Amino acid sequence: MDYLEGSGRTGGEKLRPHIDREDSEALEELFGTVAQVGSVSPEDIEAMQAELAPHLPDARTNYDDYQNGEWRLLALYNNSGDPNDTTVRENEAVQPTPLLAAMPTVRKVLDGFFPQDSIVLARVARFSPGGRLWEHVDYTELTDNAPRLRFHIPIATEREAVLVTAGHSVHMGAGHLWVLNPRGAHGIAHKGYRDRIHLIVDATISERLAITPPRLDAEFIQQLEELTEDETQNRIRALARFVIEGNSEKTISDGLDLFYRFKLPSGQTTHRIVAAAFALAGDDEGYKKWLQKDAEYMGGGFKHD
Repeated sequence: MDYLEGSGRTGGEKLRPHIDREDSEALEELFGTVAQVGSVSPEDIEAMQAELAPHLPDARTNYDDYQNGEWRLLALYNNSGDPNDTTVRENEAVQPTPLLAAMPTVRKVLDGFFPQDSIVLARVARFSPGGRLWEHVDYTELTDNAPRLRFHIPIATEREAVLVTAGHSVHMGAGHLWVLNPRGAHGIAHKGYRDRIHLIVDATISERLAITPPRLDAEFIQQLEELTEDETQNRIRALARFVIEGNSEKTISDGLDLFYRFKLPSGQTTHRIVAAAFALAGDDEGYKKWLQKDAEYMGGGFKHD
């Protein structure tokens, strides 16, 4: 469990993984990306729901090109004090935004896990039903070797709201503090009926974080079917037909949706699949556009916002 080595209440020793599944070897990659590292009481969750509710309508859509419009954010800690400033920045002291003044339980819970000088950014994320945050990686514009990770505290959620990473669909269940290494390819999807509300904290890892040894419980995990190279080519041909028929939007939506349904072949991305479909259909402009998007989403030019 290298990415949490030396952190938490363990006195600096390496955290040993616990995966509540018999096929733990198959989950090794997943465990290096996401895990449960703490708990939050039902009473605190209920109080935070009430404190956040009046402010959720003010959450703003963020980095539009990387989602379908249902992902909205408000900052609770940042370096500017502006609740609408949700940019991750390095090496700058953060401060609470004015929203926290009316959120004593939210502040108590955040401060209980994270010393303020460890916080890079803290925000509330409102993710509405039908939402998709496309396959991407984060932190590409930040220092590669910085010991920084992303933490989630689910405030309101349902089973149909999932994180997809490392060939698995993971429901971040309420009552837990979750950690995510966002340098790995990931995306989120919501097929439920009510908004998913999470507190999200980007924090520098240190021994002062009040986290517990990481674990993964089987109830939150679903392994995705692997998409073979041959099946990938079949999908590309099917997607190309939509381009030829003048329905490029379906090519894009169906192509990007593959990330939430399958574990893709090694080195493959949904953006490259869409690009290949445009190329096969003879649409050079669409091909180049989606190759550029692949570079942006997967590490070339993505600016986390």
